[in-house]
Amino acid sequence: MKTLGWIRKALLTVLLLIFAGVMLYYILLFFRSFEVDGSTRANQNVKVEVEADVLGFYESAPLEGLGDEMVDDIVPVVSEEEVLEVSFISIYGLPLKVQQGEEVAFSVLPLDENGGDLELDSFNVRFASTDTDAVLPEDLNLMETNGGFVSGVFNTPGIHTVSVFSVDDLNVFGEVSFEVMAIKQPIELLLPQPGVYADLQLVIRGEVDSGIDVVRIYDGGIVIADEVEVNDNGTFMFMTKFLTPGVHKFRAVSLTNAKHGSEVVEVSIRR
Repeated sequence: MKTLGWIRKALLTVLLLIFAGVMLYYILLFFRSFEVDGSTRANQNVKVEVEADVLGFYESAPLEGLGDEMVDDIVPVVSEEEVLEVSFISIYGLPLKVQQGEEVAFSVLPLDENGGDLELDSFNVRFASTDTDAVLPEDLNLMETNGGFVSGVFNTPGIHTVSVFSVDDLNVFGEVSFEVMAIKQPIELLLPQPGVYADLQLVIRGEVDSGIDVVRIYDGGIVIADEVEVNDNGTFMFMTKFLTPGVHKFRAVSLTNAKHGSEVVEVSIRR
């Protein structure tokens, strides 16, 4: 009888242990479930900062399932202020040599710091040149032109520059150099050369294009030689009378067409 009682106690103890184990399992499972749920909610509030690339920067975005899942919902956001920033202005198509008085076309483009084109709604520019007699566009919005194409007329022979500035920021500009080639006149005075002379008489010598047979020579607005014949080789020569000390401005024109003339040659006779 004592043996039977001992067996019953042992079985009861085993059942109690099994019951306690089952209860402990469910209690741990309950707390584990609460912990995982809380961790998931915390992960939903995580934000990741992504460094800027050449196009802009990535906006911080909430990430779901940060654990072992792939992050694929980072949205690139382009900074409008950065994209619209013009670093310099490029001037294309202006020849290295332009003819005096002839209209030339060239294009003006606003570019970013990498030399890339920019799509802008408006960009106002201002033109300037070391050729003070140049005819250039007034201030204008490049976005209202045909691809940035403009034109100008340069009138002063020599080396010059043309500059284009942003109206809103004069530190943003572009500039190119070129040479204005003088128009070849149908009559060219070879002598005298501009300068100061002690002689009271000077030789005026020149050459002409074909078709001009007789020239008239001026000193300022005074005719000093009415008819000077042109030689067969296309040249002419004339000796002045005694010149008064001071400045003299010589010019030769065709006798039959006053529009065909030479440039003015200015000399000074010593007193």
